[in-house]
Amino acid sequence: MLISYEIIEVDEEYPSEYTSFLSVAREKISIFRSELPGLLLSVVIVDRFGRKPAMTIMFILAWVFLLPLVFSQSAILTTGLLFGARMFSMGTFTVACIYAPELYPTSVRSTGAGVASAMGRLVGIVSSCSGCFDKQLPSEEAIILFEVVIAVTVTCILLFPFETSGRELSDSIAVSSKQAPSC
Repeated sequence: MLISYEIIEVDEEYPSEYTSFLSVAREKISIFRSELPGLLLSVVIVDRFGRKPAMTIMFILAWVFLLPLVFSQSAILTTGLLFGARMFSMGTFTVACIYAPELYPTSVRSTGAGVASAMGRLVGIVSSCSGCFDKQLPSEEAIILFEVVIAVTVTCILLFPFETSGRELSDSIAVSSKQAPSC
């Protein structure tokens, strides 16, 4: 059995449980490869269109790529759709990591980053049990749940009070509240 970045070969001597593992690993590796194009896409469009439009566009495209997965698709189409959805989701989260700290002054920015990091670790721990939920929630319902969460998130992005592209970062809360336009 040989697993590398590009090649997954299966020896005849291994039982079928190993070959099924390798076929799943092949799909996962090809889906994870989508993160780099998502990062590059976010770099290209974040300063061209602004933070809010970039997040909105990429999340809507992720939503579009997930929508056909509500119904059963072929393995190759499913992999392609997941590739696109993950690419655009990764791009959105990259822009969110740029946009969110720009909303807050320096005095609270590091505290917010620490809390976000801690919550991310907590979610990572909890999500390691996601295999336990596979039997309880069919994949179609999970995709619908993701679609609803993306729709709510896009709505929230559109309701953010201001665009931070081209703005200077503030150092104190008083300066930050003066810079924010009144709604």
